[in-house]
Formats: sequence, C-alpha cells, structure tokens
Amino acid sequence: QAEDGIREVERSRGLGDVYKRQDPWEILERRVEVHGLDILGRFQGKGAILLALHKGNFPWAFARLAKEVRLNVVLRRFKEPWLDAMVKEALSLAGIRGIRPEGATLKVREALRSGGVVVYLVDQYFLGLSREERSLRLHRVLSLFSSRYGTPLLPLNLSHCGDKVLVYLLQPLDSVEEGTLREWIQEEIYKEPHLWLWWYRLGKRSREGKGWPFTLRKPEDKTPRPPSKWP
Repeated sequence: QAEDGIREVERSRGLGDVYKRQDPWEILERRVEVHGLDILGRFQGKGAILLALHKGNFPWAFARLAKEVRLNVVLRRFKEPWLDAMVKEALSLAGIRGIRPEGATLKVREALRSGGVVVYLVDQYFLGLSREERSLRLHRVLSLFSSRYGTPLLPLNLSHCGDKVLVYLLQPLDSVEEGTLREWIQEEIYKEPHLWLWWYRLGKRSREGKGWPFTLRKPEDKTPRPPSKWP
C-alpha cells in the first residue's frame, strides 16, 4: 500500500509538471467555446455592456473573451487584502481591466467610448444578495447607458459540457426593467442550479430581511413550465 501511494504521488507530480509546461492561453482556446461573437461584432467600435452571473467557470469565460475584445469588469473591493490583491493580479495577467464601483460610471463611459466591452455581474443585485441601495444604483446606471447613450446590453449565458465551458452572447435586451432582468437570471439558474455560486443561500433572507424571490423546484414537482425564451 505504501508503494502504491508513492507511485500515485509520483504520477500526480508528473501530471503537474506537464500542466505547468502547457500554454495557459492554448488551454483557454481549447476548453472555452464562445458563441455569438458576431453579435458583439456588430457593435465594434461603439462599445457594449455584458450582463453575467456568478455561474459556472465565469473567470475562464472572461479570460477567453479578453482575447477577442478589450474587456473591463466592474468588481467590488474584497474585504480580505490578500484576496483583493490576488484577483487584481489575475485580471492583469488575463488582460482584463478591473473597475471599482465607486465612481464607475465615468470609467465605464470612457471604456465604451474607446470601443471596449464592460461586464457587470448582476445576479447578486437583482436577487436580494446585495443592499437595496446598491441594486437601485446599478439599475439606474444600466438604464442610463441603455436609454441615454444607446449602449447595447447583452446577456452572457454560461454552461458546461464535459470539460468545456460554453459561453453564449445573446441579442441585446429590449428592456432593462427589473422584472425582465430578474426573469433572465432566474431562467439561467433554473437550467443548471448546481453551477450557480450562490445556490447555498436559497431559502435564506436578504440583508433587508426580505424573503428570497424564488425557490428551486423539487424533483417531484411536475408542474409544467412555459418554454424559456432564453437560449
């Protein structure tokens, strides 16, 4: 048994050495498939906003998209300094510009004017995971860019198939009403709830003490649901 354990350690070290010798960008191109870049291409030079969820391997998805467009991601500062520094370094290595929410509107506007693409992770804001004032602020910002500046807002859907991450860029939203955004978010979570980062908070109450806006259906629930309009 000891010899078998030693051989297993040696094999794992060998795989680690092979992995270290591989090109990380080659891994991204092979393991991440992006669909809908032609949709994003229609707005080349004008800028676009992508709406994403904490679902699946979204860091890999962002890194892969950064090879195609000038990508910016709006992220809050982490409380733990070491974690904040690690995320900042990871974004830099991937060629992604991080934008802090404080005073982000002007920075986002600047990025869009230069033809860049800006990602907002929105599920925590429209499902009661964030403070209400933050949710209202984000909704005002999205409405501002959509109505006043005509910036397209594209949903970014993520899925997994085997060892591949699938990224789907959808047509721009016709409406940025909270109900429309919440419907899209819920549909995405219902498809693959095990890929959603915040699933463990289902049933808990929001920071304001409000009930969770939806629950996942139990396996025995056979209530028919209308077909999803989201791919």
